[in-house]
Amino acid sequence: MEKIALIGLTPKSVSVGIALENANLKNTKIVGMDIRRNINKQVKKLKLISEVTDSYAKAVMDSNLVIIDVPVSSMRDTLQGISNGLPDNAVIVDFCSSKSLAINLAQEILPNKENFIGGHPLVKKSPASLEEADPSIFHNSVFCLTPDPKADPAAVKLVVGLAELIGSKTMFIDAIEHDSFMSAVEYLPILLSASFVAATSKSKSWRDMHKLTTENYSIFSKLSDTDPRESEAILLSNSDEMVTWIDSIIAELYRFRENISGKSDELFESLVNSWEEHAKWEANAVDIKTSETTLPGQGSYLASSFFGEYLTSRYKSSTNDAKKNDSEEWKYKGRGLRS
Repeated sequence: MEKIALIGLTPKSVSVGIALENANLKNTKIVGMDIRRNINKQVKKLKLISEVTDSYAKAVMDSNLVIIDVPVSSMRDTLQGISNGLPDNAVIVDFCSSKSLAINLAQEILPNKENFIGGHPLVKKSPASLEEADPSIFHNSVFCLTPDPKADPAAVKLVVGLAELIGSKTMFIDAIEHDSFMSAVEYLPILLSASFVAATSKSKSWRDMHKLTTENYSIFSKLSDTDPRESEAILLSNSDEMVTWIDSIIAELYRFRENISGKSDELFESLVNSWEEHAKWEANAVDIKTSETTLPGQGSYLASSFFGEYLTSRYKSSTNDAKKNDSEEWKYKGRGLRS
């Protein structure tokens, strides 16, 4: 009997759990674990995972694969919690958004360091609650892998098999590079949202101004409600990268400030450029010429004893759905309408 343990029951990890349950892996038991008893009760009530516990030891005992999805601030305690009962041959993959931090902690705490693989499944829209857990969120998404150079190849192979099973495309990336990119696209928006709320709420006119707030204020301020403890842990775990990206934002804001102050035509061109870059991102057309060669790993590790039979049958029936976008629909069409 094989065993997979999910440590930290979040909408994302539970979505992975559902995908594993749906795969009907032979002779495989899936166990969920969370230190929050109310979360365990909710998962049991919703019948999302067949077995749930609040004990690290029970969850990892005899496990072949351990999947960790906890906040950055909880990573040390979680690794310490699983370390005592962890089987020597168990492979551990974490979903922590700070890969350098996770790898360093694993090297410090875990007895079988070579079996720890840094991972980060990225989805454009995460489920907001356990009730909304959905395995389809991973289909054609990117699953970042940041294995240590000394990692056991068999452990890497198993985690790639997991990524492919849930429908993701694996992307091998250096941990430091990953953290720099995440600082820009994941953490910087949280900081900008917090700065926006701070700037407006500190205004002497806020008492009256807040009565005029509409959808735009709600959208931009939303990320400021991220748990401050987690935000602090994230920002400090990648402090050097964050400072670099903050400097870039300051430079862009200053350029906009100068264009507005001087009523420069460059203001319009800057706004058009940002409009088009966002449209490219939405259309998945940022790098259409090389999109088929930048994600190594897809379909290359089907021999894993854990997932091999399921993946082989799935890939035999799959078709190539590669999309090509050469129409440049992301081009801004309003230049001629400018007065």
